[in-house]
Amino acid sequence: MKVPQILVPILIVILTAAGLSATRFIMIPSITKTFDKAEQIPLERTVTAKFIIEGMKCVSTAEMAASTLEDLKGIKSLNAYASYNRLEVSFDPSIAKEADIVEALEGPVFDEESMEILFKQFKVVEIDGKPLDN
Repeated sequence: MKVPQILVPILIVILTAAGLSATRFIMIPSITKTFDKAEQIPLERTVTAKFIIEGMKCVSTAEMAASTLEDLKGIKSLNAYASYNRLEVSFDPSIAKEADIVEALEGPVFDEESMEILFKQFKVVEIDGKPLDN
């Protein structure tokens, strides 16, 4: 059985379009991190906030953003989706506030590769679907 020559390119285009469309429905975190002090925070007290962050574009910058929250008390875990510029942070609102998380993310960041302190690396533009007026 001979397949028409035009059929192969058409199938490639259709499958590529289907694959690209499906990425909107499948989100796999670039990084997932649970903090050491998280064991002390009961699960029922945690809330999860979704931050949209300018400057988080790849796994490396997602790790850098996660490192800014390491010393912040009340943070239980985070999932970073670099391709969506999205950071989901689970925290205890009686200890850490969204404003504290924004301040930590927008503060200076130490880049281990270049051994430099970077300023204005990240900018939080949205929290839980609400734009920030910075």
